[in-house]
Amino acid sequence: MKEATRKPFKIGCFGPGQNSVIVSDRYYNDNIALAMDLAAALNEEFKYLRNLGLEAIQIIDVLPAYTQDLWQIKAVNRMLEGLDDLISIWHICYGSVDAQTDVWEDKAAEMMPMFESANVTAVHFESAHRDFRELESYRGFPRNKVLGLGFIDVKEPNIENPEKVANRIRRVLDAGIVPAERLLVMPDCGLGYMSRTVAAAKLRAMGDGVRMVRDEL
Repeated sequence: MKEATRKPFKIGCFGPGQNSVIVSDRYYNDNIALAMDLAAALNEEFKYLRNLGLEAIQIIDVLPAYTQDLWQIKAVNRMLEGLDDLISIWHICYGSVDAQTDVWEDKAAEMMPMFESANVTAVHFESAHRDFRELESYRGFPRNKVLGLGFIDVKEPNIENPEKVANRIRRVLDAGIVPAERLLVMPDCGLGYMSRTVAAAKLRAMGDGVRMVRDEL
């Protein structure tokens, strides 16, 4: 990455909780013990990568939408132990395999109590595809963290224009959920199922929409 760009970059990984339920457990027979050891292993890896110039980590995690067991917080915190100097974003995934939704229910309100003690910079939720219908649930979001929301729909192949993105941002800011400095503008999820051309155009529209709103603040 450092050879490819001089701009800041992040590396993504499945969270230890999600990893613990999708790997083949042939030793532990204990989901939590497995998650904690996976977290310790990831911690060592990220410390190594930090020494090579890593600046940000994005945790990709669908598990909190299925269960709100608080051991997940302990696992995430163990993974990030000693990495407070890095930006950390916990992406709560509602599913996007082949651009199909996995979790249809609204889970934001149930998940909110999980994040107060999570040692992450930001928590990010799919929003655009759901037309921001969980907006009121985000009022319970911790005040010591940045709220990331999706303003680009990664399940919709048509490209948003900057005005549409700007209107979505204004809608969130006008609702008074978080101040502008604590709102992180992101796509709903990854753009890996889009063509390179569509993905680039969507990201360009997102950036242009952000600039439009920033000029108004």
